[in-house]
Formats: sequence, structure tokens, C-alpha cells
Amino acid sequence: MSIEANSDTKLTVKELITKSNALAMALLEKGINKSDIILTFANNSIELVIAIFASIWLGTTICPISPIANVHEIESHLEKLDSLVIFTSTTKTEIISKALKNSKINDCVKLITILDGTYDEYIDFCELLKLGSNQRLPTVPYFTVDPVKDIFLMLQSSGTTGVPKSVLHTHYGYSLIVNYECWTPGKKPVFGNITPFGSLSGSGFLFRFVTSGVPIVIYRALSEQLIVKSIEKYKITFMFITPPLGHRLIDGQLVDNYDLSSLQFVTVSGAAFSATVAKTLIHKFNVKFTQGYAMSEYGLITDFLEVDPNEYELIEGNLGRPIANTEIKVIDLTNGSNLGPNSDGEICVRGPQMFAGYLNNSLATNEAIDSEGWLHTGDIGHYDQQNRLFITDRLKELIK
Repeated sequence: MSIEANSDTKLTVKELITKSNALAMALLEKGINKSDIILTFANNSIELVIAIFASIWLGTTICPISPIANVHEIESHLEKLDSLVIFTSTTKTEIISKALKNSKINDCVKLITILDGTYDEYIDFCELLKLGSNQRLPTVPYFTVDPVKDIFLMLQSSGTTGVPKSVLHTHYGYSLIVNYECWTPGKKPVFGNITPFGSLSGSGFLFRFVTSGVPIVIYRALSEQLIVKSIEKYKITFMFITPPLGHRLIDGQLVDNYDLSSLQFVTVSGAAFSATVAKTLIHKFNVKFTQGYAMSEYGLITDFLEVDPNEYELIEGNLGRPIANTEIKVIDLTNGSNLGPNSDGEICVRGPQMFAGYLNNSLATNEAIDSEGWLHTGDIGHYDQQNRLFITDRLKELIK
């Protein structure tokens, strides 16, 4: 089940299958084909979940754009793409309309659908659902898919060099990213997802937990008060948090009016998280805690979601050990030689869930992945005698 906290709207798995099938059938009637890219530019919502799964049932490529993208960023993304079906929201229509003034982009857009209302001549999401109601795809996926070659997901990332790029993941590679053994607390686990579907974590959590039957709470618009209120209301047992939210959760003014006793496990990634704050969280809420390492180009790199939190060692900067099927090495910044424990160098990773490359940018792809298949992350760090990974700096910052 998916639950939208802002409106208390719920979507069961049965409803998801029915509505995403209806939407997929409607898109076929509107002329969608396999080469079309389904691009989403909207805040997380139940409607967006349906649109994303309709793309999965069809076998088309999904391209979720961060909801905080501006006109310039949207234009730069859309100019790289050929044939588009866009799902957006009323709050984003002005940005989309400005981008469509670019004739090259306008010529490539086949269809624009508004998820939460009406705008201009764009199609109403509810009307599309009605068009495909009571219909099911004859096969899933509808279009023939080569899991090793065909692109399932296109994410936007600064890459390993800080320049915006489109990261390509095949069906096979992405299935490995989301098919990990996640530690889920309690007899009735409920996950709180505060990250947008346009990010690796947001999309990954959506696919991982919806397909495994774990209820997931999403947020159309985020506020700290809504987050803590939803923990109490929906009995959220575990969630991914950001460092700023971690600091606010230990602030009595925010949380003391709510019952957060259901929360059993919090995890964090993407930025440094103070061990002092983590220890305060653990003692204040009696929760388990892990911190980890992931990239848009690879997915999970360390085992912070797989490991039993009871076995996680809370040491400042400890990001965990390599996840299954993943190799990690640390190389010298000057000569590229392999370094041993406790020696800082560039972190490199290798494994079957590696991204397929950057869209229309073979030069950047070859710079990121060397001839032996190692992804050069651009992160500086080391591993210790227990194979725990620590990040200490960023290579591009050193170059500056």
C-alpha cells in the first residue's frame, strides 16, 4: 500500500495494478510507443506512483526529474531527449510552458498530462484513467524488453565530475539495485519515504517496498511537523532521513507533542551525519541506526540497509561494508596504485548493478568507468581493518 500523508489518500496494491493498467491502455490509445520516454516532473503523489508503474507495465523508459528543478535545468534535460510523454502537476506547469517555447523541445513532446487538475489544453490525469478504465494490458511488459540493453530508468545527476548528466540504468542493472535484503523492523513494518522519486533513493525505495508488500508513506509537500505527525498516525517503523531532519528530531519543541514510539530504525545517506546526533537519536527514541553510501551511477555501495542494525558499529563516519556483489578499492591520487587499510585515496567500485552510461556522453562515461570496469566515484576516503568504509573528502573539491 502507498499512503500520501498530505491528503491521507491510500492506494492498495490491487488499486495500483488496476489504475496503472488503465493508464497504460489509455497511453496506448494516445499513440505511445516503446521509443517514447515517460518524463515526470512533479512532487511525490499517489497519481505519480500510478504513472510510474504504468511505464513499468508498458516497458518504456522512465525519466523522473527532481521537483525543485528550474526552467534552465528542465530545458537542458529536455533538449537531450527525442520523444516525450510528460506527467506534471499544476505547480510545475509554468516551468513546463516556458521550456516548451524552445521549438526543439516542443516538437518532441507527444503528450502532457496534469496529475492534479487542469491547465490550458493539457490532458487531465483523471480523464486518461477513464479512457482506459476496465482494461488490462494483454502482456506485461507490453513492449518487448531486452533487460540487458534496454534502459529502464534515466536519472539526473551531477555525476562524478559535478557537471549535470543523465544516468542510464538498464532493466537488469536496476533490478539488482532494488533487489537487496532490506532489514525491516517489526511484525508490521511501515516505511516513511521523504525523498523525491526523481532521486535514486526515492525511486529505489518506492520500487523496493511496493513490490515487497511493505506499506510506504509518501509526501506531496514536506514539512517537519507533517513528518513527525505521520510517524504517529501511520505507525511508521523505519525511515530514511537527512542530516537536517536528524537534528530537528532531537529538538524537543518539534517532537515532544507526538508519539513516535513506533519508530524503530532510521538510516541516512548522502551527506555526513554526526555520530553525536546519531547517539542522541538512538537514546531519545530507542531506535536502531545505520549510515551508508550510495550513488546515482551505482545504487547501494555499502550494506547499511541490509545489515542488522544491532550489528552496526556507531563510529564517526562509518558507512558500512561493501554490499553483496560489489567490489571496492581505494587508489592513490597520483599514481593509481591500490592502497591498503586506513590510507586515503579515491574510492572506486565495481559490480553488476553499474549504470549503463551517461546519455549522449561517451566521453564522460569513459572518464567515470575505466577499462577494467571500475567506477571512479570522485570521493576520497579509506577502509579500515574491518573493511568499513569512510569518506573524508571530495576529489573535485580538491581539484578546485
